[in-house]
Amino acid sequence: MDFGQTPAQSDAVAHARAQALAFDAALRPAERAFWQAAGENGWVGYCLPTAAGGAGFDALTTVLVVEALGRAGVSRSALFAMGAHLFGCAMVVANHASAVDQQHWLPRLARGDAVGALALTEPEGGSDLADLDCTITEDGDTLILNGVKTLVSNAPMADLFIVSARQTGPRSALNNAALCVPRDTPGVSVAPVTGSLGLRDAPMGRVTFDAVRLPPTAYLGGKGRALPVILSAMQWERSCILAGFLGAADRDLVAVTGHLAARRDSKGSVLGHQAVLHSLAEVRASLESARWTLYRSASALDQGEDPIFHPAASKLVVSRAIVSAARTLQEVMAGAGWLDTLGIASSLADVMGTLSASGSTFVQLNAIGARLTRK
Repeated sequence: MDFGQTPAQSDAVAHARAQALAFDAALRPAERAFWQAAGENGWVGYCLPTAAGGAGFDALTTVLVVEALGRAGVSRSALFAMGAHLFGCAMVVANHASAVDQQHWLPRLARGDAVGALALTEPEGGSDLADLDCTITEDGDTLILNGVKTLVSNAPMADLFIVSARQTGPRSALNNAALCVPRDTPGVSVAPVTGSLGLRDAPMGRVTFDAVRLPPTAYLGGKGRALPVILSAMQWERSCILAGFLGAADRDLVAVTGHLAARRDSKGSVLGHQAVLHSLAEVRASLESARWTLYRSASALDQGEDPIFHPAASKLVVSRAIVSAARTLQEVMAGAGWLDTLGIASSLADVMGTLSASGSTFVQLNAIGARLTRK
């Protein structure tokens, strides 16, 4: 399989890199100015339809340009917040929302005028679609949503939530629906969640839905269709959201290698120590292996291939590779790493959460294992 970049992809990557190098690093995802600037650059609309103001990129091109942003210096907090917006919310609207909601929301999401969030995790049951406490009841033509979601990325800034909830009846993954819920709907309230060890600039919150009344057009894909909707969101998130983190890991490897090359001891450059050089070589090889897994998953998404295996494999391999890389770089930096020289300790804190975001490592292993045992 050839993953050589087309001229159009090379141009898009070069353009993204130039934008990233010129971007104001002081802007944070908890500020409207960040989203406006990201929207002006086109970052939050990469894979949205051109008719809605997006770039219309396929998944592979999107991965390439997001990776370039990370390699050129965009923070992991910014990359994660934008990924949650684009892959977890905006693409769900593009693929599953009613025509009314698409016309209203997609141009705003593409411009960064509105921020999106995917609200799946609950305080007690996690993100298990078979065990949701959040409920939908119907009162004539009105939907009534009650419940709480937590650890929702972008929640404090979000204008639109994609919400999973259980319909009247037994707890079952087949008895759920997904909804478009505007932030300004009466009964929606948000409380920030703080204190995370990593990605501290990526806003996160707890969202309460208290007798929130919605029109039937709020259904995504119709009644009882939460499973394919959330599966679609996970395809995009698991296949694409860590691309920027992989680029950032490349950036850290280059910085650490340069730092160690300049350091001297009684035997010469620190890079002259075989153990140090081998450690960096392991990081380089691991990141490259993860990169091809990432590209393969994005290509599979574009080609309509297995929607379970490829995203799960990509999320598993890439998250493990970037965590391992951060740990190794912290180790070879020794005391300087502990002092957060080059931001290496912060990088490790930032990437640890990727082992659980968009489904934990064990969720990915279960998904891959299910494919092995499927008849």
